[in-house]
Amino acid sequence: MLIDTEGNYLIIIIQENLTQIRVLSGQKYLYYADFLEGTIDIDKLIISFFARELNLHIGFRTAQGIRTEIGSAVEQQTVSEIKVRSRVIGSEISGVKIQEVTVTDGQIRNAISGYLSNLAKEVNRVVKQFKLLDNPSSDDSKILLHGEGSSLNGLGEWLEKETGLSVITIPSPNNLAKKSKFFRLFRLFGKNNLC
Repeated sequence: MLIDTEGNYLIIIIQENLTQIRVLSGQKYLYYADFLEGTIDIDKLIISFFARELNLHIGFRTAQGIRTEIGSAVEQQTVSEIKVRSRVIGSEISGVKIQEVTVTDGQIRNAISGYLSNLAKEVNRVVKQFKLLDNPSSDDSKILLHGEGSSLNGLGEWLEKETGLSVITIPSPNNLAKKSKFFRLFRLFGKNNLC
């Protein structure tokens, strides 16, 4: 079974403007907090990296694509050649150029390390505060990861290493099949609690 209604869950919902952190135990919320950084902040870090390191100006749509396609919270040893539409910063040439640049997952991970570090601090503080690792059975406590930011490659694996808790990534409610195990979870927590 995907969830135990009597289990303890640290729910992390990474949205556009914020990350919500909740502790659910026996179907009751014990803790609720907003961590005021979200996917827009991750994308801003990627935009800043391109400006600082590659002297290129990219937009949010390009940064979002890089976050979901190349970005990774764990080392994957990949090198990607990407074509980006950008303006060269400080250039007198007006208009947009399409350039090929080589970017590694490590470069993107370093660029977003500020967000990952802040998330790790907050999550580990909550895990310690609620003693989620002190249960007799390691199966009693889990992390449920949801939201647009949960699509960052390796984020679940990274959270497992950071906290010692197993992670279940829940897809967006719009993609759920009515008979899937995720739909049952969606119904248990309710749309307003997972969106």
